[in-house]
Amino acid sequence: MRLKQQLVGRRIGRLVVAAEDGQYCECLCDCGTSVRVKRQYLSGYRPKRSCGCLLQKNKRRLLGQRFGRLTVVGEPSGERCECLCDCGSRCNIPRRHLYHTASSTRPSTRSCGCLAEEVKRERGRRLGAIWGGNRKGKRPGTFIDLTGKRFGKLVVLREEVQEPRPDRRKIRWLCQCDCGQRVIIRGPRLRAGRRRSCGCERDLTGRRFGRLQVLRQDGRDASGRRWRCICDCGTTVTVSGKPLRNGNTRSCGCWAKECTSKRTVDRYWTKVLAMLPEQGEFYELK
Repeated sequence: MRLKQQLVGRRIGRLVVAAEDGQYCECLCDCGTSVRVKRQYLSGYRPKRSCGCLLQKNKRRLLGQRFGRLTVVGEPSGERCECLCDCGSRCNIPRRHLYHTASSTRPSTRSCGCLAEEVKRERGRRLGAIWGGNRKGKRPGTFIDLTGKRFGKLVVLREEVQEPRPDRRKIRWLCQCDCGQRVIIRGPRLRAGRRRSCGCERDLTGRRFGRLQVLRQDGRDASGRRWRCICDCGTTVTVSGKPLRNGNTRSCGCWAKECTSKRTVDRYWTKVLAMLPEQGEFYELK
């Protein structure tokens, strides 16, 4: 059986145990305050070491101290301190983020966030100097000038300035197609190859797909543009553009009917010939 450890007369930090009462101990702090503390809080890995005055003293000790670009200007309340940054911003920072601790994986806070922004701008400036992506008014290292470049049938003329200014990642460019039409397209779509023309490549008027001849565009639906076509058999049908381009639709349906009829006839005569006698006897009967 484990015996209880006698704590009377022992000093734990600023506390001196004066008496024991079951699970509680009467303790006297160096500041003169008498407190009642549980036995389990006076032993173990991190025992209680004061009546609370030590924590208040550590809080008051932060006032006026400087951590990087931050200066503690407000009386610490709870776990946060009011700090003034060199850039003029005020922020509330957790006290534990102002110290370097070996057991903490989070780095100490040294600014309100302006230091990280400066590091990003400097890094972008260096990347811009290497790749040629710097321009006034844009985030350094992210702007790519497409003026004069060709993408398929499109030639970029200039950047299209709009008010209010669009998102930096969605800069729009004025392009001229080989057919003569001008269009405005976003830069990422050009660089990714998703736009190669003004849309003239999608114009199927006059083109032939199998037995179908495209006459004109006939509206749109959820699948895209629909085209009015005439078949070689004389039938007029409306077909979506995608099955025409990928080869799934080659006629108004007459081709499929002819193929089905031909297969049916071939199967019929195959069965008939299989039921007849050999070829020599068949000609003798004739």
